[in-house]
Amino acid sequence: MSNRLLTYNPETEGAEGGLLIMGVPTRAVQPQPSTELEELELGSAFLEATSTSELASVVNQILRHGALLAGRPIDPQVVQHLGSRLNRAGQSVRTLLAPPVGRSDADPSEAMERITGAELEGLSDEDKEFETARAFVRFAMEAGRLAARAPSTQPPAAVATAAARVAARRHAPGLDFVQLVPGFRARRAIRRQSFA
Repeated sequence: MSNRLLTYNPETEGAEGGLLIMGVPTRAVQPQPSTELEELELGSAFLEATSTSELASVVNQILRHGALLAGRPIDPQVVQHLGSRLNRAGQSVRTLLAPPVGRSDADPSEAMERITGAELEGLSDEDKEFETARAFVRFAMEAGRLAARAPSTQPPAAVATAAARVAARRHAPGLDFVQLVPGFRARRAIRRQSFA
């Protein structure tokens, strides 16, 4: 029998492999934010938002949580640029989930699968909507985290665009149908700012 098995004492080792003394970690463990629970709550809030102002409030909550994950605040100018992009994306997703009266989409499931990048076959319509909402929350939270970690020397619009692009690639690959990239005039203004 291995010597390691003989000396193993489960009462002195924590779940992360750190040593415990009387059930207490020997080094301080940093509390991790409960992203799963927050993601579920924010996904529900996203689905319950009935107006653009409620959606904007949910997007701001998601951005604050992303900043908490980064451990740094987001520059208010970046929040303004990123928030408007995320609001547009959120409105597009909300329209997909609840099409306006008179618009007859055969089945939005294919578009939901494109957004989430996951197979949603076999789920109920409510579960598909919730998974799509969670994908949007993960996308927006990651965009907030990336924006908070960006160098303060970069132009706010450029930071917002880069954060939205990278987060969409990672967590909501189907959001390419939403205009996350600024138009020509906005790109020209960004270039002028960076060379000024």
